[in-house]
Amino acid sequence: MALYSWARRSTTLKKNITSARDQGSPEWQPIYQNGKSVRFAATNEDIEKNQNNWSFPRILYMQHASDPVVWFNFDLILSKPDWLKEPRGPDVSKNMHWYPFITFLQVTVDQFFGVTVPNGHGHNYPNTIVDAWGAVTPPENWNTAKATQLQNIINSYSNE
Repeated sequence: MALYSWARRSTTLKKNITSARDQGSPEWQPIYQNGKSVRFAATNEDIEKNQNNWSFPRILYMQHASDPVVWFNFDLILSKPDWLKEPRGPDVSKNMHWYPFITFLQVTVDQFFGVTVPNGHGHNYPNTIVDAWGAVTPPENWNTAKATQLQNIINSYSNE
């Protein structure tokens, strides 16, 4: 079982899974082999979808469509990525366009500011981490009350 938060687009495993994604699924939230073992999520609702059809061992990639760390790749210098060719993720501006070199520089600089946006966008994942861990490898005797308590602790630190 594995949980990857904000894994770069260029990592070998993620690149292979994304390249082999089910036809019609977008790069910003690909579906791989109907989500049987590997899933991509941006929200707690995404994590909770079809839990009964998700076999063990599980792999979960947490990624926001607007996370510059996820999308940083040297290929951006000369190649337009699928995430800008396909319908956009919910928090990616329709006004963002690919330009050789320029988009690479924009995504590079955005990495420094990706944590300055609200949770659930950019490079901020604290509001989903408890549900993500619970979905991938639930601790013994785990329940909603314990998850809520842990999420409240994380929230108290992430909102400072």
